[in-house]
Amino acid sequence: MSCLLKAEINVKNLKENALAVKRLIGNNVKLSAVVKGNAYGHGLVGVSSSLYPLVDSYCVSLEDEAFSLRVSGIDKEIILLTPAFSVERLVQRGITLTVSSKAEVLRVIKACDKLGISANVHIKLNTGMNRLGASCAFEVNEIIGAVKDTGVTITGALSHLGAVNNKRYLSSQYQNFLRLSDSVKNYNDKACLHLSSSAGALLGEKYLFSMVRIGIMLYGYTPYKTDKINLKKVMTVYAKNLGEKTLKNQRFLYGDKRHTESAVTLVRMGYADGFFRSLGEVSPLCMDISGVSGKFDSDYVPVMTDALEISKKLKTIPYEILTSVTKRAELSYLE
Repeated sequence: MSCLLKAEINVKNLKENALAVKRLIGNNVKLSAVVKGNAYGHGLVGVSSSLYPLVDSYCVSLEDEAFSLRVSGIDKEIILLTPAFSVERLVQRGITLTVSSKAEVLRVIKACDKLGISANVHIKLNTGMNRLGASCAFEVNEIIGAVKDTGVTITGALSHLGAVNNKRYLSSQYQNFLRLSDSVKNYNDKACLHLSSSAGALLGEKYLFSMVRIGIMLYGYTPYKTDKINLKKVMTVYAKNLGEKTLKNQRFLYGDKRHTESAVTLVRMGYADGFFRSLGEVSPLCMDISGVSGKFDSDYVPVMTDALEISKKLKTIPYEILTSVTKRAELSYLE
């Protein structure tokens, strides 16, 4: 059966975006590619393999994402950003784990003792988002003390900025990160410190530290309007053309809305594919079949070329659009 919904991933643009980020951060700062959420909908393995020569490591959120990268042949550092549950399997595959407490690092130590191998961990620091992480110097030092004379080495510390447009909050998080990471640097002066994702990386050198974790900018979007970097969009989604209709003040699909005389193309795409039904206010949307204004001679019709424009209509962010619209699409990678 032919593909009914397809997403084309422009690998050239993906790589050029990575190079643009590298120019932004300079040669002395490492670049970690954030490929969680199926690489923001762009395909975990395809994106990671394409970026392999350009990045120093990868960040994921799910254990299965880490395992998939290892199976695919990715041998660079993979950092699991969320708490680990299958600790032994992760340690066996050389995944760098993040820990927020002594209890968490003790589980890693236990796994290393059982397997007779070593592991690297990064300490997650709570600098103000109050999500996960050690919140005070005592908790950080508890973790550091627990790994003494074990197979576990603390090789980094990380946090995440919650609102870069709030100067007071931003300053508070920055100072908290300096304070909490100080013990980590005393323990290991080569520890990798990373506070910034795409939003923080755009703030300048002060926020770069040893490494930045870049997600949305790799895929062609910035977290806020800026002229500090030029990016190219990576994904275009196409739906199968099911034919045209000309409507003369007639109802179309669900609802009572009447359409004036105009050309409409039916496409095999809907909210079951990850396109939000609220888009129906702009373009009629059903579960599997929808309408697009205009006539198209091609077999496939572009239904997502700019996640930012769609996100504005839906009052959300490009991240949510990108991670949704390829759930039933066939991905192809074009140089």
